[in-house]
Parts: sequence; C-alpha cells; structure tokens
Amino acid sequence: MIWIYVLGIAFLIFFLISLVLYFTQDYFVFHAVKLDSTHQFEFDRPFEEINLKAKDGALLNGIHFYNERAKGIVLYFHNHAGNVQIWGQSTGLFFNAGYDVLLMDYRGFGKSGGSFNEDKMISDVQVWCDFAKNVYPESDIVIYGKGMGAFFAVEAAVKNKPILLVLESPMYSLRLSAKNHYPFLPVGLILKYKMDSSVFFPKLKGRVLMFHGKLDKVIPYTSAEELYVLRPENTDLILLEDTNNSGVMANPVFLRELLKELGDLNT
Repeated sequence: MIWIYVLGIAFLIFFLISLVLYFTQDYFVFHAVKLDSTHQFEFDRPFEEINLKAKDGALLNGIHFYNERAKGIVLYFHNHAGNVQIWGQSTGLFFNAGYDVLLMDYRGFGKSGGSFNEDKMISDVQVWCDFAKNVYPESDIVIYGKGMGAFFAVEAAVKNKPILLVLESPMYSLRLSAKNHYPFLPVGLILKYKMDSSVFFPKLKGRVLMFHGKLDKVIPYTSAEELYVLRPENTDLILLEDTNNSGVMANPVFLRELLKELGDLNT
C-alpha cells in the first residue's frame, strides 16, 4: 500500500506545481519592465514619443524614429522582455538602412497601460498598424517581429498588406515552446495564452523572410522550419550557423541578407 501513498504524494506535488504555474504564468511568459509615466526617453537618433488609445481605452506607448529621407517605415514588434527604451538600439539597423521605425510597447510593458491579455494585445496591434498607415502607404511598410513579437507581426501582416514581413526566431506556438522547456507538465491545460502563429501563417499573402539561429535554446530553430512547411511559397527561411537566440542581429549572414532584401524593395 506504500506505493499508493507515494503515488498520491507525487500526484499532489505535481498538481500543486501546475496550480502555482497557472496563477504565476504571466511572470514566466512576459518579462516586462515597467517605466514611470514621467520617464524621459533617450536615444541617439531623432524620435518622437507616441501615445495611442486602445479600443478598451488603455494607453499604448511607443517610439517613432524619424529618418530625414525615409524609404518607408518598419513596425518593430519586440520580444517578450524589456521595453522600448531597452529595445531602441536594436532598431538602428533599419534606421541606418533609411527607414523610419515604429517601436511599440505591448500593454503591461514600459509606459503602456492595461494588463496582459492575448485578445486585447492582438487588438492593440491593429491600432499601431492604423497609425503607420496614416503616415505611409502599405507599399512602404515593413513588419518585423522577434520571438514573441513574431506572433504579433504575423497577425499584423495577415490583416494588412505590408510589402515585407521579417521574422526573427519565430515561435510556432507558445504551447510548443513551453512544451520544449517543461515536457513533464500539462502545458496545454496550464497556459492561458496560445500565441499560435501556425493558425495565421498559411494565410499570409506577401513576401516573408525568416531567420533563426541553429544554437537557439529559447526557441528551437525547428519552430521556424515547421512554420515554413505551412507556407513555403514566397517565403525564405535562413538558418544561421553558430548563432543563439541573442546573436541573430550580429550574424553577418543575417545582416547581408536583410540589407539586401530591404535594398531590393527600392529598386
């Protein structure tokens, strides 16, 4: 009978761990860094702080980097951590290539208000897209997404008509990524968030360029491969050797291929 007792204790521990993870998952999914409303942004290039209103009235905060002779604008959906103050330097590649950049914080990040909610965050994406379309025609809009931001970038590209969608280290789905990290847990039951790029990826109509490091331990490169299979037409997947999750932008192949793609848009 001891084995029944041991099994019962093991099940109770497993249940309690799952319960704790369910109620604390926001901490694991989103590594947001909040900013005080009085925070003064500092960047090494011209910018304007943008405040928009979400459909539910929440404040949405972002930064519009201005290029004197811009070829277009890049909507930059950053990863699951930090805020626009931290991510601002990552936009330099696009700015130096001659583009404006619209970098936004999701609700619950930086100065943006509201709380984490997948449906509302998806709705917020369109608010930013509408802002960009008021500044530039869609033929001059590039959408870029990294990690979790790739999910929102796919959503934006499906519902609008950007000239190019660029995905860096995209997730196939949050559930699959969580399963890779916690294979012993019932992540399908625990997760409140889906963030399933595979639903909309096959519906994309325009040009797609994907990059993924082959040493990525956060989001395995097989995630990008599985997305590619869903929609190989007009899509290029470039796997980067000797590159982890944080090293993509420093990879010379990434820099060469992205700059070439951006250059081809204006020829």
